[in-house]
Amino acid sequence: MAQQMQTRKPRQASPERWQRAAQRAIAEHIEVRQVNENGMWVSTSGSDPKLAYLLEVRSGVVQSCSCPAGEFGDPVCKHRAIFYHLIGVLDLDPEPDPPAASARVVCFRRQGSGAACPVCAGTGLAALAAQAAALLTDAERIAA
Repeated sequence: MAQQMQTRKPRQASPERWQRAAQRAIAEHIEVRQVNENGMWVSTSGSDPKLAYLLEVRSGVVQSCSCPAGEFGDPVCKHRAIFYHLIGVLDLDPEPDPPAASARVVCFRRQGSGAACPVCAGTGLAALAAQAAALLTDAERIAA
């Protein structure tokens, strides 16, 4: 076992690892708070509510974290990730782009009932732009 520990490659930071660490931190409700203005921050543990870990931060960079991953030299841990996310330098993967206005999606009126529909012509699918225009027309008619 000691031989394995000596030959084990150090973990490497990657965008994917930072994303997963931040997502785990959010899922586990990990919080970070600044202790004082000397660069020390404290982070809650995701697994033990009685534990907290110290993060040493200098010029916006976490120099160390006292969590087990940090103690074993892993450059990526949940506590560092949530710190970077909260200060705005680690964005989570963005939401997928909404469909284009011309994309055909389920019609809000008929949803494929086969009945005559001015928006989807009974197919159940209509462009988002056409559906938005129909909703606006309906709203104007109701308001009048």
